[in-house]
Amino acid sequence: MIVFGCIGSSHARRRLIRLAIGVAAALGQVAAPASSFAQSTSQIGHAEPPLRIEVTGGGEFHASEASYGTTHDESVRSVAVALRRDRGGNGGFRLAVQGYRRRNALSYLVDTATTTHIETNDVLVALTVSSDLVIRVRHDLTLAPSVGIGFVPYIRTHQSSSPSSGYYREHINSTSEIFGGGLALRYRRLVIEQQWSALFGQPNAYDFATIYHPLMIGVRF
Repeated sequence: MIVFGCIGSSHARRRLIRLAIGVAAALGQVAAPASSFAQSTSQIGHAEPPLRIEVTGGGEFHASEASYGTTHDESVRSVAVALRRDRGGNGGFRLAVQGYRRRNALSYLVDTATTTHIETNDVLVALTVSSDLVIRVRHDLTLAPSVGIGFVPYIRTHQSSSPSSGYYREHINSTSEIFGGGLALRYRRLVIEQQWSALFGQPNAYDFATIYHPLMIGVRF
């Protein structure tokens, strides 16, 4: 797992954007000469269509934590639809729309008779473009590390508590940026990808998650 901290300054954002573009370009340069290497017959798979659609879903799986009268539960669910353009079997570019939903629940004892429950729900939608490098393992089985950058046009955070004490908070941040990458395993129509992503800066919302690392499983068409 790769963990990024919150990046708030505009200078740091520009540096990170340049880094993402540079890495994506490097992947493209590495992929181009890769076809010049000879491959054994056992490593050659079917020709990849120039355009494919990938539909995936998944999430993060966290075990519940309990100690000293406090219980913490967290879950993240994600769904994505992507259009991938192949670069001659050695790499590709991908344009994706991805949604995330995070639920974070915290319960703790106030006294022997009262338990307070605080629940936070985050929802965001991201538009990303990424570049990957295809490493053929055998026949139609490939691994593809990727890196990308994107725009988050919609973010919403909702937080409430019970027993009801009048406490309620909701925040909508219309724009943000996102940087991320992943490692995808593809076999014919099956795709499994471990993703990671980080928002540029922390939205002005209490306890909003800025790091996501869902495991995604889906199909290709």
